[in-house]
Amino acid sequence: MKKAIDAGYAYPGQWKGKGSPIYPSWWIEDEDGEYAEDMAANPPEEVILPANKKYTLKIEYPLSTPFLADFETGKKGMTRQEFVDMACEAYQEIYRIEDGDVGGPTPDIPGMMNRQTSNGRYGIWGHDIGDLTIHTLYLEKNNLITLGVDS
Repeated sequence: MKKAIDAGYAYPGQWKGKGSPIYPSWWIEDEDGEYAEDMAANPPEEVILPANKKYTLKIEYPLSTPFLADFETGKKGMTRQEFVDMACEAYQEIYRIEDGDVGGPTPDIPGMMNRQTSNGRYGIWGHDIGDLTIHTLYLEKNNLITLGVDS
């Protein structure tokens, strides 16, 4: 049984480093308040992972070979902001490594807006980093965390 935890809406392709906004600016500027409740219910500073725990982050989408990284939450636990910072930085690193493995950015499929599958260590397929939105983390058995990602 896995537990879903709301991550907000983070865009790894637009991530500018630690503390970048989890919610896009158009949410904050939303005049009718459509998104205010979601932002209030899932604040960036909320501790979402308990203190002094070890986890493994597994990123599978859109990768042919998953990325795995172990991490610890520290004395105070890990906030939503800290987790999203880590996940977005991992995505940026995955795409940097892949570009290095294949000698540059992978081109799109002719006539489509999706990228070709690259032949680097992760085999990224279908989507550039700018297409991705992290919205959920799933806490699974054995302290494994996977991500809900839309494109």
